Amino acid sequence: MSNYAPFRPNMLMAQFVFDNVWTVQQLEDYVTSYPPGGVPLSILRRALGYSQAGSACYALTLSKTAAVLYALGHTKTVPEVLLELLLRLNPLLLTADQVNFIIDTCRMLDMGGGLVVLRESIC
Repeated sequence: MSNYAPFRPNMLMAQFVFDNVWTVQQLEDYVTSYPPGGVPLSILRRALGYSQAGSACYALTLSKTAAVLYALGHTKTVPEVLLELLLRLNPLLLTADQVNFIIDTCRMLDMGGGLVVLRESIC
């Protein structure tokens, strides 16, 4: 009974559905309407490199983002999650739109405590 977790999300199944069943439109709708604090479609596309990346790369990145949001279970807003994902990337690989998104998100979010230093170092 130690492995019994009826309310735990099945991430393998969710990732399969996001990768193989849902369309890009459905994924975009999921992320933009994700409570609390979805983002407009233009900001989502800008953050994930829609214009710079190919359609397959964008779809994969969008699928991974949806899986992260699903796993978090509505505990963080979409801008917070996107900011955390982008901050873990190599800065040399970020596009200009992604850098601008990071700066704009830092200004929009009300971060307190130790994250203020992070915001001041980026913004």
